[in-house]
Formats: sequence, C-alpha cells, structure tokens
Amino acid sequence: MRLSFVSWLTVIVGIHVVGALPAGAQSIRVEAPTLVALATPQHSLYEPQLAIDPREPNRWLAVSIVRGSAPGFPDVLKDQTCASFLSTDGGKNWQRHEFPVTNCADPWAVITPDGQAVVSMVAASGELAGQGSSGLVIFHSSDGGRTWDDHPVGLGRNHDHPVMTVDLGLSSRKGWVYLSSHRSIRADDGVRRYGPWIVRSRDGGKTFDDPMTVVPNNIHNFAEMPVVLADGTLVVSFVDGYYPTDRPERDGTFERRRAWIIRSTDGGYTFSVPLFANDACGPPPGFRLSALAADRSAGSFRDRLYFACREKGGGPIVINYSADRGERWSTPIALPSPDGDDSAEERIPGVAVNNAGVLAVAWIDGRSAPDHRCEEKVFMAASVDGGQTFLPAVRVSSTPKCGESTPVRSPTGGDYFGLASTPDGSFRLLWSEIRDGTSRLVSATVSVER
Repeated sequence: MRLSFVSWLTVIVGIHVVGALPAGAQSIRVEAPTLVALATPQHSLYEPQLAIDPREPNRWLAVSIVRGSAPGFPDVLKDQTCASFLSTDGGKNWQRHEFPVTNCADPWAVITPDGQAVVSMVAASGELAGQGSSGLVIFHSSDGGRTWDDHPVGLGRNHDHPVMTVDLGLSSRKGWVYLSSHRSIRADDGVRRYGPWIVRSRDGGKTFDDPMTVVPNNIHNFAEMPVVLADGTLVVSFVDGYYPTDRPERDGTFERRRAWIIRSTDGGYTFSVPLFANDACGPPPGFRLSALAADRSAGSFRDRLYFACREKGGGPIVINYSADRGERWSTPIALPSPDGDDSAEERIPGVAVNNAGVLAVAWIDGRSAPDHRCEEKVFMAASVDGGQTFLPAVRVSSTPKCGESTPVRSPTGGDYFGLASTPDGSFRLLWSEIRDGTSRLVSATVSVER
C-alpha cells in the first residue's frame, strides 16, 4: 500500500486574475495521507464527512456509508448501514461505531462548542418504524462521539441530503444545531412544493423544534448547504432543479442551474427573500452537489461567503464570493486541475475557511470510462485574499486504475467528502478511494504556509 505523497508548492500564480498577489503567501504543504479505515470486500466505505471538535483539536469525528453486500439496487440497501470513526489523537488511531440502521445514506456529523456530537442520516430504524426507509434519523453523543445515546431521534420520512451546521460564534444562539434537507410539502393549494426544509436544535442535538419549509417559487428546488456567520446569522443555499411545463408528466430542465441563498437573523424562525449567487453550475453533467462556506474568523474577510460548484458543461470547479452576506456576488473563478486534465467524468467540490481567513477549495476527479475505473485524484487550491486570487492547485492524492470487474460504487467515492479546518489553522481532508480492489477511508492534512 503506497499512501505517501508530499508536495511543496512555492510558486504563486493567480487564476483568471491579473495583478499583484498578497504578500506573505509562500506554499501549500500536503502531508502524507493516512489510513482511517479499511473496508471488507462485501461492505465498501464511501461518501465520508468529517467534523473537528472546536475545543479539542485532536478529536476528529468521521462518518461514512457502509455499503450493502448485494450487487445492485434496491437489494443493496437491505444491509447498508452507516458508521462513525472517532480519533482522539489527531487522526493516528480511530474507534469505529456501527449505527443500528439499514438503508443508510447521506451521513453528516457536527460537534458543538461544548463537545456534544450529532450525526444525521437518511435511514430505516427499527425504533422509528413509522418513518419507513427514507426517514431522517439523528444520533446524539454527550462525549464527542465516544458513546451514543440509546435511542435515536426521528424527524420524519422522505428526506434527501440532510446537512447540519453549528453556531460556533458568540451570539446568544451559540451551540444551536441547524439542519437543512431536500423534502417536499403539500402547500395550501394542495400542490407539492419544493424548498429548503429547515429545523433547529437548541440543546446540542438532543431534541429538535418544529421544522419549517421555505418555498421560494413553483420550481423543484434542491436544498444544499447551511452555514452560520460569526454573528449567528443562518445562511442556507439551494439550487434550481426542474420547472413545471404544460406536460404534467415531464418537467423542464434549465440550461444551467441558478444558485441561491436565504438568510435568517433570528435562529431560523424567519428568512429573507432568496438572494442570487450564480448561474455557473451544470448541467451537464447531471445533478451534482455544490458547496458553501463562511469565514468566521476575526480577520478582514469575516462573514464572507463562498460558493463552489462544477462549471456548466463538465468543466472545472468554479467559486465565487459575497462580501456583503449574500446580497452581491463576485464573478466565478475557474480552478483548473494542476495536471491540465479537465475531462474527468465526475468532479465534486468541498470548501472550508480556517481561523485566519484562509480559504481552501478541494475537489475530487473521478473516471468512469472503460479502462479508467478507480482512477481518482484529490486536489486542493487556496486563497489568502478572500477568494480574489488562488495559489495553484496541488494534488493531494491519486489512485491507479483498476480492472473492470472491481466493484466501484462511485468514481469519486460519493457525492461529497470531508473537508474541515482545524484549530491550528490547517485543513483536514477525508475521502474514500479504491486500492488493490478494496475501498478505504483516507485522510490528509494540508497547510497553507505563510
């Protein structure tokens, strides 16, 4: 198993930006990737996510899908579960926990300022039989993921892509957990409407208030990501999906998707009008998740918002920013891959900002063409001037191609991956890859040297 790769980057070049670059930026440093967990041939690991304890920098909590043993859908869901992986020594050792669910998908984790851990997932739970196989299931831990409460919390059926965030600031809502999900409702006119479904927890994930759904229009909107600004303002992103036509059996598709955000300054009780972010995202290719991050540092870019997605037409990852809490957004900047290959069939982004205001944009390229299975590359670029210019992207890791008979759940290891900033200012990536025919979770630390 060859997992070591160290890259030092000492040349600074802006992408699609002309002018002087910020003084003091020197390099991006990628440390040797480390193994988090090795899957079994019957149960591969994919779609991981990562949370860092804001009080204890060496406590990391990862979650991942544990794929079912059947070769195809829907039988694969019968024994498909989700698991958590806890490290208390900065990623050197990991403790695994299997959640008692089946049909598991879309796991997400957060750790609150007082050390409580919360994990959400779409799954079937024996204790929540009324939710069926697509229920939103919440598990809570009072000790940061070492042990878990005996009984999960259920938040209803028919959810997709639930994502959580925590207020880590100094507002009166510090520690509140917010969750957004893609879920429809029956409006007063009896028509099914789609918009971000949002719920809050004021006690670290033990209980949740009544949810609300923001319906901005008659389009099938896809809820994406929530973030919290330094003053406690909640921001939730969503993108256009499909629009109704005169043919009830066939919705229309946009030439390119428009991305939006909504804001709440009262803890998710009321929200602003939708604010436009960009229309740079695909299709084609088909539906892919976007990424949203907020600068919660005390620096000059405090409360700046960043939105990333794959460019329309299957191009590179593009990112733009808002310096006024989402009212106006910059022109998207493309982030080419360092090897010059922007032809990957699949490409998914992740975004994070550290406590010094440094922006990290990572992405995974996946190949699914014949004779290219398992070929996966992980990249990261960084900006020290609020997303105006970027250090050239570096390769964090790559995997060799595998045989056509190797079971590959996803060319990128899932619809998303883990990217989080640590209290020391570095970034930690977590992804799923296949080596020697077996999937595994791998992590690496990346630092922006100044």
